[in-house]
Amino acid sequence: MLTSADPDLVCAAVRAVCELSRGCSLDCAEQLSLAVPTLVTLTNGEVKTTVRQAALGTLSNLCNQGALRPMLGNAGAIELLVAEVKLLMEAPSRCVPLVRSLCLCCREALNRRRVREMGGLELLLDLLRNSCYRSVHHKITTAFLHFCHDTTALGVLGSGGLAPLLASRLEDGVWAAGEHRESCSARELEDEEEDRGSASFDFPPETKKKKEQEGTSEESLKSWLLSEGYISSFDELLPDWFLERENGDSRTLSNAPSTSSKEKPLKLPGPEKELVDRRHPPPLSPVLCQSPVQVKRPLGPRTPLSEVLRPEFPVLFLLSRFSQLPDSSSCLVCSPVLGGLLTYVACHPQPSSRAARLLQRLTCDPSCLEAFIKTGGICTLRMRLLLSDGDAGRRIQHPERAKELGHALLRNLRIQAESPYGVGIITHMLISGSQNERRQCALCLPFIYR
Repeated sequence: MLTSADPDLVCAAVRAVCELSRGCSLDCAEQLSLAVPTLVTLTNGEVKTTVRQAALGTLSNLCNQGALRPMLGNAGAIELLVAEVKLLMEAPSRCVPLVRSLCLCCREALNRRRVREMGGLELLLDLLRNSCYRSVHHKITTAFLHFCHDTTALGVLGSGGLAPLLASRLEDGVWAAGEHRESCSARELEDEEEDRGSASFDFPPETKKKKEQEGTSEESLKSWLLSEGYISSFDELLPDWFLERENGDSRTLSNAPSTSSKEKPLKLPGPEKELVDRRHPPPLSPVLCQSPVQVKRPLGPRTPLSEVLRPEFPVLFLLSRFSQLPDSSSCLVCSPVLGGLLTYVACHPQPSSRAARLLQRLTCDPSCLEAFIKTGGICTLRMRLLLSDGDAGRRIQHPERAKELGHALLRNLRIQAESPYGVGIITHMLISGSQNERRQCALCLPFIYR
């Protein structure tokens, strides 16, 4: 019906397909994928506006399934999304679903190349600057995270001004950490729920038929150990009756009564009874069975998984990648970025250590010394971390940690300034630099030459 000569029939068929693709499952999306070439043709041809919008809506809905996104990219859906977003930028209500689909297409390497070549990175940067698209700013930032190993894309993002935008988002997140923590967590969980069915297809999941053929996990583990050469035969594994006895002993220990109980304890053989009595004395059994996982997150150590789940992780990770580029001073050593990082490490209730390591990396880079002096970054570091006077000092959550970091950063800059390269840079700025550069040298050098 989509290829019918009757325009009304084609319009009704496209609208029906669009409704079927809305929130559809993977099985339904695979059946609708047969119509993708026809839908792309309908969007490019001279058809009614209703037909074109319904075809674009169908392609956008199918982008929610990671298994179909490589095929959609090959069919030309990336070019259509980029062109349509540029056309509808003045209408955020109609453009937001297309932006979300474009962000999802950044999860596969094949489509990331198309997004970069079609000008999608510059387009997403413009949307990140636009406050009307605040609802998808987190999606856009997460989409940029998939380009972290693409040096060409990082160069485009760095020259396009992504670092100041990320620093602004980081600073906004600091002030919202205490007031809107619950709402931010709810938003992140909502995004996680939406993304579960649309994970990257660069690492496709196993099919259901394959899982059924593999049998139980225990049999799969035994077969894998044998195929990899860790065992020469199944006889080397512990017998099932021994595992059952061990499981029975552990259940008995977890349900062991206290010394005040009148029931008789379970009789075990001599060596096993001595081992149980020595390792699990009856008075301490309730304490030993308590799981350490029940400790609240703020009191326990921070795990790598908890770092990834933090809302500021994409921002910090992208800034960290920028700091590893050959010319990191051009995009990171500036007032907006330094201000956002210093606000985060000093005023956030639980700052990530990644921000402090990023500042350490910048101050240890000889190529960043000139930028620190020209932009007045040395004075900014001293004022924000070492001085506790004024409104900024009262907002510092961890004064001792901030001062320790400030002294370490100034010490790194002093080492760079005392090196032959640093002496040459400073001498050149004092002799042949502009008036502003000489003024900044006069203001900054007393704080590092001590």
